[in-house]
Amino acid sequence: MWLALDEAGTPVAFLDAEMYNRYSAWDGSDWDHPVVSDVVELPSMGFTLVVDPARRRRGYGTATIRGIVAHPDVSYVRLFFGSAEADNIASIRCLMKAGFRLRSPTPEFEGMLHYSLER
Repeated sequence: MWLALDEAGTPVAFLDAEMYNRYSAWDGSDWDHPVVSDVVELPSMGFTLVVDPARRRRGYGTATIRGIVAHPDVSYVRLFFGSAEADNIASIRCLMKAGFRLRSPTPEFEGMLHYSLER
């Protein structure tokens, strides 16, 4: 987990990351077992990002994602995953500004769009 701070040291964003090699989703038919949609052959990392609502629209989300991707602790990671609800334009823009590309234009059953960045 990472906490992003502003210039004054105040927390502005929280990022929770997980290393994995399976890209999973739940289709709603069996909540105990995810459906494996892709097997990733590259070292990969998925994350969830939350920006303090009072500090949104200032570039903190994009800067946090770029900072994580560039961080030496994850230099071995070759594929990053992030998701956003299909109607969350701010999160989608944040991912795209950080260099992520849409994996499929169709939202999955929970309304999420999935993005990835390969390096």
